[in-house]
Amino acid sequence: MRIGLIARADRTGLGNQCLEFARHMNPDKTLVVDLCHLSPKKLTLHPERFTNPVVVRGNPDKDALEEFVKDLDIIYTAETPYNYELFSIAEEHGVKTVLHMNPEFNDYFLSPQLPRPTVIAAPTHWMLDSIPDPKIVLPVPVAVERFQGLWHETSSPTRFLHVVGNPAIHDRAGTRDLLAAIPHLTQPCTITLKCQEPGYVSLLIEELKIKKPPGVTLIVDSGTVEDYRNLYTNQDVLVHPRRFGGLNLPAQEALAAGMVVLMPYTSPNDDLLPGDWLFTCTQYGQFMARQPVDLYRTEPYVIASIMDRFADRDYTEAQRKRAHLYAEPLCWEDQKLAYDSVFENIVAGNIPMAVTA
Repeated sequence: MRIGLIARADRTGLGNQCLEFARHMNPDKTLVVDLCHLSPKKLTLHPERFTNPVVVRGNPDKDALEEFVKDLDIIYTAETPYNYELFSIAEEHGVKTVLHMNPEFNDYFLSPQLPRPTVIAAPTHWMLDSIPDPKIVLPVPVAVERFQGLWHETSSPTRFLHVVGNPAIHDRAGTRDLLAAIPHLTQPCTITLKCQEPGYVSLLIEELKIKKPPGVTLIVDSGTVEDYRNLYTNQDVLVHPRRFGGLNLPAQEALAAGMVVLMPYTSPNDDLLPGDWLFTCTQYGQFMARQPVDLYRTEPYVIASIMDRFADRDYTEAQRKRAHLYAEPLCWEDQKLAYDSVFENIVAGNIPMAVTA
């Protein structure tokens, strides 16, 4: 089975997703789409992550796609095809295609006439009903084996981590909700916020007039890390009051790193995490991405209450032993078998319908 990968090669969540796909699925051809020059966030390109990639600057045109589809059986692209002609060109050449779609980027909601892939894969059941057929649920795996041996110094008090990443629309990571919870904390702890956009978190702290209680240490770490695993070194608990989204790579990676993950009790978090790691939230609105998406938020005292509970070092250490149990079903070692099976069936013309790999 000859696999083609359309990839990003920057240090973003999508870039890391493509990197791990390449490491584990060993594609025969890789087309790297360079959009760094279009980003205001000064992204840098790292094509060396891939084996003999073809790099195109900007979205690939018809000629680039015609050349890329040659001698392939199936093409995988995550989040977007970059040019919807990919799907019609691939079909003309007898090549199957898989679009791993995040539902908030579902262009077919407003433009159902666009060319479609052979199969659309959703990373979770979140908003699955809104995705057109044929579709499957295909989890985005995490490289659990690469987190083994990640050093965690024991420390007191408990160290909480919040990964902002690149700030997204409507405060997707829930950073405002977390900051608003800090004055309500009653137990000593350390809170580290990691953000790729310098100055973003500091401006929020100033805007919200956040004051730390005694015993609470607040660390703001801005910039991009070379190895995404280093985000989780020497951290105990990821607190992530996310407002929307189906795929949450920081949550999966934190589990692989042996961390407790605290998130709102809503889809798809309740499929990933145990109930006692989830906290209540309320739908407060909706916004139009490529299709309507519900927004959730959590009251500050609710976040503070669960953080106070996990500020107990002994309790947190006992809970951390459960983290790998929730990461294992998503490990690449196991999921590769599912990917191979799904791809082989698609190539053979056996198109599954909304089944979980």
